[in-house]
Amino acid sequence: MLKIDLSGSLKAGKNVGISAEVWKWDGTGWNSRIPQPETRYAESAYAVVPSEPGWYRIDVRAGETSIIEGSDTNDDAGLRAASLHPAPFNLKEGKLWGYIGDNGRTVIEPRYDYAEEFQDNGLAVIQRKDGSGLINTAGKEVVKPMYAYIGPFEEGRAVASDSRGYFLMDEKGKPLTGRRYDYLNSLHEGRALFNTQAEGQGLKYGYLDRNGREAIPAKFEDANDFRDGKTLVKLHAGEFALIGKNGEVLHTYSYPFVGNPGEGLLAYQAEENGRYGYIDEEGNTVISPQFTSAMPFSEGRAVVNMAENYENAYGLIDKSGKFVIQPQYEYIQQLGENRVALGTPINPAEAYKGVVYTIADAVTGRILNTHPLRGVNNYSEGLASVYDENETYFIDRSGSRAAQPPVVPGAGTLSFSGRLIRADVDQRTAYYDRNGRQVWRQNTLIPLRPPYAVEERKFKPDFNYLVYYPYVMGISDSRISAQVNDRLKNFRLPMPPVPGAVIETTAIRAIFPCPSSGRICCSLSLAVTATRSGPRTECRPVFLPQLICGPERSTN
Repeated sequence: MLKIDLSGSLKAGKNVGISAEVWKWDGTGWNSRIPQPETRYAESAYAVVPSEPGWYRIDVRAGETSIIEGSDTNDDAGLRAASLHPAPFNLKEGKLWGYIGDNGRTVIEPRYDYAEEFQDNGLAVIQRKDGSGLINTAGKEVVKPMYAYIGPFEEGRAVASDSRGYFLMDEKGKPLTGRRYDYLNSLHEGRALFNTQAEGQGLKYGYLDRNGREAIPAKFEDANDFRDGKTLVKLHAGEFALIGKNGEVLHTYSYPFVGNPGEGLLAYQAEENGRYGYIDEEGNTVISPQFTSAMPFSEGRAVVNMAENYENAYGLIDKSGKFVIQPQYEYIQQLGENRVALGTPINPAEAYKGVVYTIADAVTGRILNTHPLRGVNNYSEGLASVYDENETYFIDRSGSRAAQPPVVPGAGTLSFSGRLIRADVDQRTAYYDRNGRQVWRQNTLIPLRPPYAVEERKFKPDFNYLVYYPYVMGISDSRISAQVNDRLKNFRLPMPPVPGAVIETTAIRAIFPCPSSGRICCSLSLAVTATRSGPRTECRPVFLPQLICGPERSTN
């Protein structure tokens, strides 16, 4: 935010306070109010204005006030100390990310191509010009955006990469590894999995410690992250081992395949291309091979498949191999807190077109709620974010809609962000407090030179079709306004041959009278691209809305 000094704006005597109202032009009028500090004594009064481009009006008022000495706090410091939340802003320059506080005010101005959540160490990964860096809660760059990738910090270390490869970084941005690696995972229990090309041996896996030293040399054909002080590695074809954090071999398994440990059990195949069963860590058979696929155990249950020929018939078993949920589902997702999502095809004849989910108890197998859900996330503290054909909301452990708001129209996810709830729904972002009150949402209006603006409008006739298209506001000539906006609104999307492919790009250029002179000398350039991601289609502006004033043009 920019601080505007108001101390000399009005003549004010003793015990007279000054307050300000700040309004932003939204393309149709001064309709957007910017929150301000409380009334202050004249000598210390100021207003705050966002630093993003736009037109702002400041109304200053003076009056008697009962300000208590010593209550004048530094609002900027308070904003910095508050929780920070990444937020995308639609600007003339394109979409840029900044950070807001719990009150919805902008704390760190939008200047990043992308911004992630602040982590427990007070650092956040940001991206600018295809580079990743780190900032602190004051918005200061701790690491300049010079790396191709920076991952989340785990155990005080983050994985980063540049043109030479991957390495470990500390919280000051200092590289810890003496060399770069082809692959490097984050720390788990003081060990980071890496791989590298070994001369004459192909790709080999090993482990770094938190100081970047090779604690276990690269000698395994395959390996996994440590958990509970041990991990599974592949020594060579047909030979697997469970090792400790210093590389000591705890147990070996001579089978064609052995999977990751889960609660003391490991999926395995007794024969090449055979069925899957489970062994314990000592190598004893616990559940004989009978499944066409088998996942690790979690919360005493495991997802298995019984179908042949790459079909799906998933069920849920306990540690004795008994089915808690019969193998008849297209998909089963373990959600945590002893809950699972059971997926059945929307159209059984065309299972590839997607599934709907119901919620079941993983202990008893009882279906808790039959309301069809289109998307389900894992449980956390008794709540899970879900969406159906119409809305995104939380459900509780009964599988029913929870009392915790908000309920947001559209499809997406809700997640807790400090004291707020973040909603990423229909490819747009908003924040709500715990009472469901919206404190911030991604703006849909991009002010240009008054009176012009571009408004983002949404068209969603059904669940699988989502379009955002621009609407040009402020064109005084109704004929030209209708021409421009009808063409944008009536833009039609053909079905794409490949999901995620760019279908069509249409450029639109309008010429209309200048607001200051009335001459035909202004043009607005827009481009709209249609894309399809999975079953969903989006139409969006991809070039910047540009208002250009130039020499007078002929209307002929």
